[in-house]
Amino acid sequence: GLVGSEMCIRDSRKALAIEWEEGDNRKIDNDYIQQVFRDKLRKEGATFHEVGNYGRAMDLADEKIEAVYETPFWSHSPMEPMNTLAHVQENRCDIWSPCHMQSRLLAATKEITGFEDEQIHIHTTYLGGSFGRRLLVDYAIEALLLSKAANAPVQLLNTRIDETKSGHYLSAGRYEMRAGFKQKQLTGVGIQVAHLSVWSQREPEMLEDGIDNSIGDDLLRYPYHIPVKKYGHHLADEIQIPVSWWRGTYANTAGFVMESWIDELAIHSKQDPLSYRLSLLQNAPNIQRVRGEEVVEKGLFRNVLEAAREKANWKEKRRPGHGKGVAVCFSFFESYAAIVAEVQVQKKKKLTIKKLTCVIDCGVAVNPNMIHAQVEGGIIFALSAMLKASINFENGRVVENSFGDYPTLTYGECPEIEVHILPSDRPASGVGELGNIPTFAAVCNAIYDASGIRIRSLPLSRHLVV
Repeated sequence: GLVGSEMCIRDSRKALAIEWEEGDNRKIDNDYIQQVFRDKLRKEGATFHEVGNYGRAMDLADEKIEAVYETPFWSHSPMEPMNTLAHVQENRCDIWSPCHMQSRLLAATKEITGFEDEQIHIHTTYLGGSFGRRLLVDYAIEALLLSKAANAPVQLLNTRIDETKSGHYLSAGRYEMRAGFKQKQLTGVGIQVAHLSVWSQREPEMLEDGIDNSIGDDLLRYPYHIPVKKYGHHLADEIQIPVSWWRGTYANTAGFVMESWIDELAIHSKQDPLSYRLSLLQNAPNIQRVRGEEVVEKGLFRNVLEAAREKANWKEKRRPGHGKGVAVCFSFFESYAAIVAEVQVQKKKKLTIKKLTCVIDCGVAVNPNMIHAQVEGGIIFALSAMLKASINFENGRVVENSFGDYPTLTYGECPEIEVHILPSDRPASGVGELGNIPTFAAVCNAIYDASGIRIRSLPLSRHLVV
């Protein structure tokens, strides 16, 4: 609606009787999505990383283990829904919008209005959360089009249901993991991934020979010495669900899978999971290249692990039903983090997350209070997603509506969080997408330590009482 009060507009919208042509996407549901992933993974995908002769290493292995990990679609769900006020006039356009990408909005506005740069005035307002959602400008474009058509200022405000049902989600994924051992020593790891691709949907020119490096790179940010590796992926372009960047994006799912898998390798080798990680770093090169100029420094990766071991009192004897789990990461903003999670799993699989101890190296700590807030926020963001939240599909539509069925963590549900910043003389690096990445695996590894239940799919509410 373009006139009247907000309540009047909402009531009018509810009164509309729209008959939708559902089209071929009516077939999209959870089973269809997983079947597409499974079908893709029956064939070898595009190889984005290979070291040594993987086939030969697996042929020579005297022990092999396999596992499948699954991650769901997740919504950004910021507290402030998408909104924009636009006023297109004869020779001027004003836009008031909580937008991250003013350059993207400027380009879209020029195309819609035909105006030059100096005729367009973008007023960036404070924003109530983004987590990647406001990198897109679809909501601002809608307000612009309405204002141009109505020749009047138009304010667009999504409802919470709009936000949940019409989002641009973090892609679901399926990971098939394999490892070979010879005489109890790890000799090779194979990973095959099926995912929806942000680049494929939005900027296909970013693909390199069919490879989406934004998916693959996050599996290369772990500098463990694995003699032979072969990693490949499949892009599930036929699943027409809009996906986009999400706080940490594919690093969240890659971190959950990789650090859970390293834990499985440690358990299979009958070693302490934290000590096993350190052992895999011993023979690794000091500098490991991810792609281009991006490198991981083994020493800094090891430092946060060792500090987390000390700060979390890793070696203390576990009480029955209690467990600790560890996970570590290097983020694309050149920061390092290790988390030790402490949990309790009671009878009837009741989970309580007691504490998370996080150690980070983010270079020079310019504003320690802000760093603590960002890391704590990232941890809570991850916990909200992994405990109960997922976006599900039925008959081509999103099932969830609002925070009632896509919940976020409440204050009373938050565990104790302890953040330690290691001193450093490196240049300052980013922390906004750091704390969330190792949280998923740290908690899941702690659950295994407490109960022997290995979590390979999320959210945790599928497996435990949370």
